[in-house]
Amino acid sequence: MSKRIISISVLLLSTVSLQAYDFNQDGTPDLLMKNDLGHLKTWELDSSFAKSERWLTNLGSSNWEVYEDIIDLDNDGDVDILVQDQTTGYIKAIKMNSFTKEEYKWVTNPGGADWKIVGLNDIDGDSYPDIILQQTSTGYIKSITLNTGISAGSSKWIGNPGGADWEVDKVVDVDNDNIADIVMQHNTLGYIKAFKLSNDFSVTSKWIGNPGGADWETHGIADIDGDGVKDIVMQNTTSGYIKAYKLDSTFKGTSKWVGNPGGLSWMVKGIEDIDGDGIKDVVIQHSSLGYVKAYKLNSSFLGNSKWVGNPSGSDWEFVAVKDINDNGVPDIVFQNKTLGYVKAFNMESSFTGSSTWIGNPGGSSWKIYMNEEESETENSTLPPLPQIPSI
Repeated sequence: MSKRIISISVLLLSTVSLQAYDFNQDGTPDLLMKNDLGHLKTWELDSSFAKSERWLTNLGSSNWEVYEDIIDLDNDGDVDILVQDQTTGYIKAIKMNSFTKEEYKWVTNPGGADWKIVGLNDIDGDSYPDIILQQTSTGYIKSITLNTGISAGSSKWIGNPGGADWEVDKVVDVDNDNIADIVMQHNTLGYIKAFKLSNDFSVTSKWIGNPGGADWETHGIADIDGDGVKDIVMQNTTSGYIKAYKLDSTFKGTSKWVGNPGGLSWMVKGIEDIDGDGIKDVVIQHSSLGYVKAYKLNSSFLGNSKWVGNPSGSDWEFVAVKDINDNGVPDIVFQNKTLGYVKAFNMESSFTGSSTWIGNPGGSSWKIYMNEEESETENSTLPPLPQIPSI
């Protein structure tokens, strides 16, 4: 299951709605990079895949990890960066001005290092994102509201999903009511359920389904068939088979077969509409050969296998599938795990990819990571937030 704080070190930023992952708002995704010293830099990309490198900041330690959602935290028109210290749990933000760090903003101490950020969404409708956290030792979920100036507001209890085995997979608006929901999977049983949230942070637990055991792991949540409701893509860790839960607005999941990619070596990597037919497709990569292919899905979720390309070996690892050159077709970004080099498949709607060089970040210590996406007990008393230390 997915981990929302990223432990390797470069983030591909994609454009969504208000071009929220685009530092300079030019309509082209940019790259955020972090090395094993805690240094951050960016690559400004243009539509020809050319890059312009910019130093950003030194976080001070490799313990500070970037949260994957890079969005505007204070409604000033610039995207900001949220980071969390993995040894203390402290959360701070980098307030940005285009590609430049304007200042560090202390946010909060959530109550210890086992409180991990799992979502960043405006739950209460005040136009400022709220931070959703899960405690790894108990499974408890709470939120820290954000106010003007990227300052922490109040701690909001959300719920106890039923123990630490329930791991949040994604915080996303499942039923298209403009309020984010929390999708989670049971680590040992494989069961999937959700917390449907309201603006006051109250929860309605929604059963989604039993995919057939813990071998079925979620690998992506997206609206596959364009009906406005998110669906869940799963892969079997024993056989490699791929299927999906088609969800309705009540969160009920109907199992849909996608395909057998040819063994467990073929792993689900990304979900995007490659051919522009309004239906998401599933990108997969062979773990030992590096080959890339895709399942072109139809409205029934059935996949038709499409060859994409060979990036030149398994050292070239999939990073993300995003439209770099603004031609309406998502491209596939790779990084070489040995050398650190970055390149892309410039994609066509026919699923053909042509290899395009992006750059060398300066060695393999600079890594690219992808942003890539229930309740039993309530009213538990959360510990008060400790005194804020200086940053």
